[in-house]
Amino acid sequence: MRPFRELFAFSGIVSHPLPMLWGMFASTNSVALVGVEARAVRVEAHVGGGEKGRLNVVGLPDTAVREAKDRVMAAMSVAGYRFPARTVTVNLAPADLPKSGSAYDLPIALALLAAAGEIPKSACRVVALGELALDGSIRPGRGALGAAIVASDMGVPCLLPPGAAEEASIVSAAEVRMAGSLGAAIAAALGEGEFRPLPPAEPPTVPMPDLSEVRGQPLAKRALEVAADGGHHLLPVGHTGIGQDHAGPMPAGRVADTGREDRSGGGTGMVVSGTAQTLVVPAPDPITAPHGHHGSRDRRGIGHSGPGRDQHGAPRCPVPR
Repeated sequence: MRPFRELFAFSGIVSHPLPMLWGMFASTNSVALVGVEARAVRVEAHVGGGEKGRLNVVGLPDTAVREAKDRVMAAMSVAGYRFPARTVTVNLAPADLPKSGSAYDLPIALALLAAAGEIPKSACRVVALGELALDGSIRPGRGALGAAIVASDMGVPCLLPPGAAEEASIVSAAEVRMAGSLGAAIAAALGEGEFRPLPPAEPPTVPMPDLSEVRGQPLAKRALEVAADGGHHLLPVGHTGIGQDHAGPMPAGRVADTGREDRSGGGTGMVVSGTAQTLVVPAPDPITAPHGHHGSRDRRGIGHSGPGRDQHGAPRCPVPR
């Protein structure tokens, strides 16, 4: 693909295209996860003078984000684009929100190419998320479901790699475009290749225990019913062996199927905690015992990255033992 900025070169007058002042800045959208909440991130790129081929990333990036330079440069080279021979500054706004992970590679590349005049700025009207490999392919990262939610709220397409696009497709209001390489991502962002992953299959029905299995305990059963019908949190208190682990999942069978959109909150929590292997559509809403049968002194009992979280992914309080 011929670089977009070369269209403005004066053939025979200068040996290199003149810099386009209006093309020195571009921005696109991505997402950051704050707990289980998806926050929109604006990825801004500015190409200016200074040291040749230098990339500065600001906006509270972690080490993985700062290392995006080498991955982006290699992927651009494979796709047939040149890294600007000037200083490139990338800002991840809001600047006071910490950014982590390598999934900002794709939006950084899109904003950088648009700022350099290599691609039209219309390619940046997406919410993009994905890690660039050195061969130009795109790997999935955490936050695909949140990216789809943010894209739906913004009214723009969501650009994701294979593996993440299937996860995001449970948000039916989002337009998900799938691309496996940087070149394909640019084409998809421009509308030249749209891919809508098939909606995931509904998970199989899992038999759930019923409150009729509990003998006695009328007050406890009433509390479980109220919590289930009202969607409230429940903190059982008692000594070991009185039946918290057995009675806890029982209200799940009482809760009606809420549908795909309502279940996306639980899916987001599972993605953040890293418990989802393929797709995350809990049915019914997941219920997690923070202590299991091993006591609550484990880190997951206080909200570490284990399964000690509620149906929306937030840390659950450990049951006093």
